Amino acid sequence: MNLEWRVIDFGEKDGVSNTALDLALLEEAAIGRSKPIIAFTEWKPTVSIGNNQSYFFDVDEEACKKNGVEIVRRKSGGQAVYLDQGYFVVSLIAKPEMFPRDLTKLREWFCNNTINMLKSLGVNVEFYPPDNIVYKNGNKLMTLGNSGQVITNKAVVIHGSLRYSLDLD
Repeated sequence: MNLEWRVIDFGEKDGVSNTALDLALLEEAAIGRSKPIIAFTEWKPTVSIGNNQSYFFDVDEEACKKNGVEIVRRKSGGQAVYLDQGYFVVSLIAKPEMFPRDLTKLREWFCNNTINMLKSLGVNVEFYPPDNIVYKNGNKLMTLGNSGQVITNKAVVIHGSLRYSLDLD
């Protein structure tokens, strides 16, 4: 199995662009035109809602408009996630054979690999089942949320978001 991954930092973009990037990278992996990818994105203020969520029940559209927060629907499942300049999202995109087939094991695999990567950068993180990564900074806890996966027979994308700054004025 080829363990060589491309690492790409896309920097900060709006929600539509970041959501489109995930889909484009998924398509590239599906047709075999790309090595497996670890992608990092930062977001302008956005609410990203899961594929199966109700826009009308789960999003306060007026509050988003009032505060300049974009609303996007991602292809993966999971609950709504608020993302802004204090977050980054990590996405792993590759052929299905690169990942565990069982969804619980896939989530744990994602968390453990992300933990290993973050620890190699000197970040103190721990795994909390079923699919959370917790960063401890003194008395402050920040979590990496497993915001979902898109699984096809030709490619997989799994992603999570990590708050690295807590300036919520």
